[in-house]
Amino acid sequence: MMNFKQKEVLENIIAGLQKKFPEVRLVGIEELNPFEFWVTLTEPADEERQIALETLQGELGTDALLDYGVNFHFMPAAFERAGQQRG
Repeated sequence: MMNFKQKEVLENIIAGLQKKFPEVRLVGIEELNPFEFWVTLTEPADEERQIALETLQGELGTDALLDYGVNFHFMPAAFERAGQQRG
């Protein structure tokens, strides 16, 4: 279970992502161990914006790892991509 500080760090990362990518939404969190989490997010439809989002996720995730010892792995929400391809 994610502790208060880990939750706060993740909320700050998501807020930072949403400043540049307002369409990003948290879909789910899965705990791998007490200091490592899979975080599933929606992502932009545009491929260039997806790449920019992934770069920013990497930077913010690395900061969280170095500063707080928590490792967030970001994954795109598969159902969002499928919906975008159909629509």
